[in-house]
Amino acid sequence: MRVARTSSSDGCSSPGGDTWAARAWYAVAVGAVVAASLLTLAVPLMHDRLTFFAFWPVIFSVSWLGGVGPGLLSSVLSAIAVLMFLPLRGFPGAGLAIATTLGVFGVAGACAAFLARWRERTEAELREIRDRFRMLANSAPALIWMADAS
Repeated sequence: MRVARTSSSDGCSSPGGDTWAARAWYAVAVGAVVAASLLTLAVPLMHDRLTFFAFWPVIFSVSWLGGVGPGLLSSVLSAIAVLMFLPLRGFPGAGLAIATTLGVFGVAGACAAFLARWRERTEAELREIRDRFRMLANSAPALIWMADAS
């Protein structure tokens, strides 16, 4: 979803602009982590055994749709929320196991966020190439046509 940037004379973007949309995605990230936390609290199976289950879709969807900043925020907030649900004691080496699990969780969230940025850049480059080709084809003095390989 692309939103056109509109700015006023004071340099601030209006609610239809990119700045407002970016701030909205940060709010969506916080709200989605709160919703996943409440879902995890409400369902005993998720609280006891599937602690990370509700947080994976949050991280990937916020990263994919909102970008790097909201994706990283959702990853950090999800890790903090999961840390609250996991028992810190119970068996020898529990702290190391939890730290390793949270580390993998955080790295996966960061990878999702940066893959979303890579996707956005690639789409922007493809749009630019398409526009340049269209301009070249429309301004060429000779007839240009495109044919499929078949």
